[in-house]
Amino acid sequence: MSLLNLLTQSNIEGWEMVIGIAGIVAMGLDKLLAVIGRDRISEKTLHIIALLGGFWGIIIGAFLFHYKTSKREFWPPVLFAAALWDGSILRACVRLHPPSRGFLKAGPRSKGLRGKVIPEGVRR
Repeated sequence: MSLLNLLTQSNIEGWEMVIGIAGIVAMGLDKLLAVIGRDRISEKTLHIIALLGGFWGIIIGAFLFHYKTSKREFWPPVLFAAALWDGSILRACVRLHPPSRGFLKAGPRSKGLRGKVIPEGVRR
């Protein structure tokens, strides 16, 4: 079995769910560790979770726990990860369901010489 065979929609959705929940848990745990004054989870680790697909968990966790919402330098890597995943998913959707070639063609009615609409099949 090749690795590409594992990239099914259900496997990707399952991964997104698991890593997103891990992002929420990581943000909550980091907040708890900060409050009690213990060693915390590094921002690099949180950014890696975001890049692995847990960006939505990091974002939800930040607002749920009121944590790192005002720290400006934390957000660009998270938003980059979100854009990367959204772009990848959009590209995959377009590849799987390309637009039909006929969508740019004129419809059943076309414009005549002076811009008047002439029903198809009617001759001058």
